[in-house]
Amino acid sequence: MVDDKVMPPARGTAYPAFVPKTDADGRDLAGLRLPNLEVPIATHTGWNLRKAGFGEGELCDNTGSMLPFAKTQEERQKTGDPRLSLAERYPNSTDRTAAMERAAAKLVADRLLLEEDVKNFLQPTN
Repeated sequence: MVDDKVMPPARGTAYPAFVPKTDADGRDLAGLRLPNLEVPIATHTGWNLRKAGFGEGELCDNTGSMLPFAKTQEERQKTGDPRLSLAERYPNSTDRTAAMERAAAKLVADRLLLEEDVKNFLQPTN
């Protein structure tokens, strides 16, 4: 924290920046998970860390990051990624769509998603 009431501005007491607890994929535990986050293709965060050499270990900003999952088990093992690959998560081409349909149906049943909005989550992306 910078005290700008004095000249020149002086570094004041640091204040904490909190981030949520996460699951094994690095996804926030708290909050509402829409179908594309409940059945992910990547880890999404609401924060970013700084690059090594630029305030390393400190938050950069709070716009968030998307860290895609490896496509295959071999690819993730090669990079040392502990998160399951897309092929391990969704072995068949329809597995992710079916899981998203279930997630959307649960949100509709819980009155957290409108039925007319379900199709937006189930449209394939290019």
